[in-house]
This record gives sequence, structure tokens and C-alpha cells, in this order.
Amino acid sequence: MHKYFAFTKNAYVSAGEYLRLFWYTRPQWYESVYQVVLRNPYAQVASFTLIVPLPVQYAMQHVFDITLLPRNARVGVDMTYGNHYAYWRASLPPKEFSTFQLSFKIKKLPHFFLWWHHRYEIQDYEGMAASHPSFDSNSFMQPKHPRIQHIIRTLPKYASVSKQLFTLERYLVEYFTYGTSIKGLYTLDEAFASKTIDCGGFNVIFISLCLALGIPARLVVGFWAGYPASSFDESMHAWVEVLLPNGQIVSVDPSVTYLRKHYRSWKLGRLGYIGSDRIAFSFGCDIALRIDNEIVRVPLLQHPFLVQKKKSLRLTVQTQWHAKRIQQKYV
Repeated sequence: MHKYFAFTKNAYVSAGEYLRLFWYTRPQWYESVYQVVLRNPYAQVASFTLIVPLPVQYAMQHVFDITLLPRNARVGVDMTYGNHYAYWRASLPPKEFSTFQLSFKIKKLPHFFLWWHHRYEIQDYEGMAASHPSFDSNSFMQPKHPRIQHIIRTLPKYASVSKQLFTLERYLVEYFTYGTSIKGLYTLDEAFASKTIDCGGFNVIFISLCLALGIPARLVVGFWAGYPASSFDESMHAWVEVLLPNGQIVSVDPSVTYLRKHYRSWKLGRLGYIGSDRIAFSFGCDIALRIDNEIVRVPLLQHPFLVQKKKSLRLTVQTQWHAKRIQQKYV
């Protein structure tokens, strides 16, 4: 009986999404706050560099009124993907704390792609160069990994891009299980060894499979928006964008597809359709940041990243994220 009601609700939700009856199927405006509190529990002054990501400005979202506090923050751009980030270099007196905050307003659009209007084939990618380095392979996205190559050999092959993407997503949903989120990103070896992974793990495998087939795909990292306040870690999310031969983007969210199939979530995230209930903060992973004259490498631009030369004076970090829906409309 439980499965019957869950199936009925899933059908109702899917119909409502198709008709765009729910708030996350329409453009939304948010007032967002990303806050970090650092505490020094020691009897000595602790020096540090704090790095936080800045939201992406692109076709699916438009960012306004960015404020950084304290106001002495510096802003950088990563050398590979063009992601923006803010950083503070400071010292914290003994037994003191300090608050750092990013606030902004944003207009977020849902992304709905009509597959039946487009009939692209894998061969259409031949000779095409990805328009952005975030679509390239790296230490996490490894199309030549032995397990990835084995899956490619065993899965059905289709000339159609859409059929091939659906096949890859179906494989992930059937083979892996969604579990507790981690702060970083699963490597392929960790994901295949565990088989219980988070959204990032689903995405690492999906992107690696796409790249192995010659389909450009990239990781998008951010946070859920518009839902009741939850912990920072529970608000984190990541999904995938696939580049089509004509340069258009298709959004994919295999972890939400898994959760909906198992009636564990009603959020929108199926292949070709994601809602306006998420905010993107960065593209790609394994990112090199320039902090003044130093290079700092981070796996993701999502969590705040703390750099301290004195490891014995490790500061404690508390984080908070909140994105509240607002009525004011920006153009």
C-alpha cells in the first residue's frame, strides 16, 4: 500500500512539474546568505586565509547586490574554469571569534530541455572542441579509468545522444545507492568500492562515462534554495551539465533521479529538467586558486576553505547557508 501511494504521488508530482504548477518549475528570486564563523580556542594568535566561493553568473541565474563582510575581502578568479571566489587574510586573537559573510540576491531559472525537438547523434561531436575547460577530464573525471572502460564496453550503444544519456543514467540508478554526503568529492576508486555514494559520486561516474563516449559534460556545484533552513551539509548539492553539438546545455541530476525512483525525494532533477530550487557556485573540480602569490588547490569550490601555516593552531569553523524566496523581481 505504501508503494501504491508513493507511486500515485510521484505521478501527481510529475504531472504538476510538466504543467509548471509548482514554484520550482518557474523563475524564482532569492535572498541568500553564506556565513562562516571562525573561532580561536587557543591562547595564541592564529593567522589564516579564508576562501569562500562566489555564485556563478550565467544563463541559468542572474546575481545582484553581492556584499562581502568584512569589506576588506579580495576577489580572485581560478586559473582553469573561471570561477570567482573571495578570500580574507587575517589573524584571530586568543579565545576570540570572527564572522565572515557573503550575501546576494539572485534570479534563478528552471532548465527544461525538450528532447523531441532535437535529434543529435554521437557522431555530431566529431571535430568539436569543448567551449569551456570545465568540460575536460581531470583527476576526478577519468574517462580512461579501467572500470569506466569496462562499463562502456558492456552497456548498449546508441547513435542518439538522448538515448545514450538515458542509458548512462539508468545504469547509475540501478547499480549505485544514495548515502550520506561527504564534504569533498568521491574518486572513481572510492565510488566503485563503496557503491553507496552521494550526489557528487553519481556525477563523477556519469561525467566520466560521458567523456569516455566523447560527450562533453561538466560538474556544477552549489546549494539547494527555497526550502526550510537545514544544516550547511544538507543544503549542498551538485549536478551535471552536458554540452550538445550545437552548443546548448542539458542539465542532468542522476542522484535526484535515484531518490525519486525510490520515493525518497520529490525534488526536481531528471534528465533534461531541473528546477529553480538550486544555486550554482562553481564549475569543475580539482581547482587551483591564486591567493596573492601562492597557489592553493581545492577539490571543490563549495565549502569554505581554510589555509593555516601553523597546523597546531587549527581554528574551528561553523558554516551556515540560507536562501529565502522573495517577491521582488530583478531584470
